[in-house]
Formats: sequence, structure tokens, C-alpha cells
Amino acid sequence: MNKQTIVTAMLALVTMVGQGQVKSGLDLCLRDETTGEWLIGLFDEYAIYDCEYWDYAEAGKDRVVLTKDGQRKEIRMKKNAITIDGVKHQTAVLTSKFLPDYPVKDETTFDGAWLDGGQEAVLRVVHRSGKAGIQVQTTFKHIAKRDVKDYTALSDSLGRYEARVPLVGQTSSMINTDATANIYNWDNWTLIPYVIGPGDKMLFFIDDVEGRIYVMGKTARLTNEFLNYPMYGCIGDAVIVEQMDFTTFINKYNDEERLHLQRRDSILVAHPLLSKRYKDYTTGIMTSFFANDLGKLNRRKVKREEIFGEACRRNLFNIDVPYLVLQRYDYFLDHFCSAAIEKYCLINNGVAFLQGIRRGHLQQDCGALPRPLHLHRRVGDMVRPLQADDALCSANEGKVERPRPRLSLPLQPQQR
Repeated sequence: MNKQTIVTAMLALVTMVGQGQVKSGLDLCLRDETTGEWLIGLFDEYAIYDCEYWDYAEAGKDRVVLTKDGQRKEIRMKKNAITIDGVKHQTAVLTSKFLPDYPVKDETTFDGAWLDGGQEAVLRVVHRSGKAGIQVQTTFKHIAKRDVKDYTALSDSLGRYEARVPLVGQTSSMINTDATANIYNWDNWTLIPYVIGPGDKMLFFIDDVEGRIYVMGKTARLTNEFLNYPMYGCIGDAVIVEQMDFTTFINKYNDEERLHLQRRDSILVAHPLLSKRYKDYTTGIMTSFFANDLGKLNRRKVKREEIFGEACRRNLFNIDVPYLVLQRYDYFLDHFCSAAIEKYCLINNGVAFLQGIRRGHLQQDCGALPRPLHLHRRVGDMVRPLQADDALCSANEGKVERPRPRLSLPLQPQQR
């Protein structure tokens, strides 16, 4: 059966079962009405299922067979229902700009576990237009290193993009393409946040013909919800922040935080089924942006004790969201870890200090850290390779080697 015959049969099948109104060509995205997830996409040239691209092998009166790398998926379609490999799903056709609200609660938390070694995650983007040369931008920072890995690339001849990213834990980033700005733009923000973990797959469907964005994957719910109800933190201009005194800075952020929480609370009241991950992320993103700017304050105007005290007061060392999931938290950690290492090296016990962080036994000026594993496992993983002979200070010679400053590069600085 050739492709044209299959597509013709598919169009007839879709029309017959009332799954969509065919205008020209096949364009059918179905949502699972029970879970609220984007279940499958059927298009002229390919199908999308389980974050993979599938070819059409057969199409009959009420069935379609998809193939990929020797695998086969049998699909049977009826009105408002689809059966995939014998599993029936109640479905609805997606036509909205973004996925509608999910119909069920989801209390899943972010996974804070770290692997000993990196495991690949697969990130895919497909543009409905099929145009080549569409730029896709996304980056990943290493929270313990100074490097930022840039995965920016152009779409291929089918309008597709793919990146394989080694990760040690659930990690967040932001993404946009040349086509998304015309679909998603909130207060000049065009970067779309997402969270992906080791071994996960995620696929962004960018409908640059009719203006839609749907996301598929294990952790896609957060992104689909965020597209409908965006909640970014406040990023202060670095030059302006450095010119502020401490009181001005705190007053500014108190006002920003109040507005942020008011908007967030109004969203949660109107949409009570938003996931726990959405709630935690939209709280954490404001906290992480505040922490980022806190570390930028001018040391000639603001005492370190004031900064550290504010960090303790706001509980920045014991946040509920894993550090890898938060944007812009690395600068804050960099500053305080470097400062602490330098301070403790002066009294020739830098290695013991770092080992104390790993064990979670360290006491800080603001008191004991109540959830040591949440913080110290992450800081511990940051310094895991450190051995006694790699010390930043020498007990025998009493020398201090100041840590080199680390750079915290913004995501695409020309955009918000």
C-alpha cells in the first residue's frame, strides 16, 4: 500500500468517525480525556506517539498500523475513542492554542535524586510547516562547573530538531524557536521553561501554520500548564542591582514578590487542578531569581553578613525544589560556597569543611540546617571529586589559593 493510498484512507477514516473536520491534509491531535495528556498526532507524512515519529504501514476501514524500527502499533478509531495496541482511550480533538486544563490532580513532586554518571535525555521539536532552517535555542548549565552547553541548532529538511543531553538528575531549561515567538509571548518573555530527567523523552509540537504548541512526555504537564499560566520571576538589571543599597534592594523585591504571589494565588484559585510541580516551580522561580540578584549586590555597599542573613531569613538554603530544577540558582551557590571555602581555608581546614557539608553535620551562623540531605547531597555532589591532596589550601604552608570566579551566563541575553 503506497503512502498516498494510506493518507487517503486515513482522511476517510478520520472523517467517518468524526474525529476531525478535514480541510486539506491530515492534521489530527488527540487528547486523552481521562489524563488530559496529548496522546497522539496524525499528519500526512508521519504520526507522533510516545515522543517518537512513526510511519504509516497500513490503513483500512477502521484501523491504522504504524511502524518504527521494526515496531508496530495497531490503532483503531471510533467516534471520541481510539484503541492503541488493545488499550482504549476516550479522546477529544485538540484545536486550542495550548493544551486545556488537565482534568485530574497531580501531586507528583520533582525528583531530587542524582545519578553517579550522566544519562541521556532526548529533546525533540517538530514544526508543522516542515520548514528547514528554523533556529531552535536551548542551553543547559552545569551547576558545579562554569560551562554552559549550548544546544542551539537549525531544523532539518522536515522541520525537526533533536538534542541528546546527558543529565545526572531532573534539570530545567528554557527553549524557543524562530517560530514560537509568534505563538507564545508573555510580557516579552518568549522562552518556554521545561524540566526533563535522565532517560526521559520530550517532544514539542510547534504548529507554525495555525499557531499551537503542544508538549508530550513524562514531565510535559508542567510546560503545558505554564504555557497557559506563565509565571516568571523578576530579573534585575545587573548594573542597576550593583548600584542599590541593601534596603532599596530588599524593598524592591518585597514589592515584586507580593505582586508575583498575588498573581499566582489568583491563578490557583481559578484553576485548582494545576499540578504540584506547577505550584512548586512558580514559587521556586521567584526565589531563584531573587537569589541570583542577591549574589550580585555590590560588596562596597552591602555587607556580606547582610546578604547571608537575608539568605537565611528567606530559607534559601532549604528550598523545596531541587537546585537543578531552578533557573539561575548557580550564581548564588557559587558565591556562598566560594566564600565559605575561602573563609575556612584561612584556618587550614578547608577539606574538613567540605567533608562536613557532604555529611550534613555543618552548623551555620543562622543555625543548623534542618534538611541536610536536600542541600548537602547536592553541594556534596559538587565537590565529590575533591581529595585531601586536592585541597584549596595547604595546612603545611598556610597558603590560600583564592577560588577563581565562576561565570553565570544568562540564557540568550538578548531576550527576556
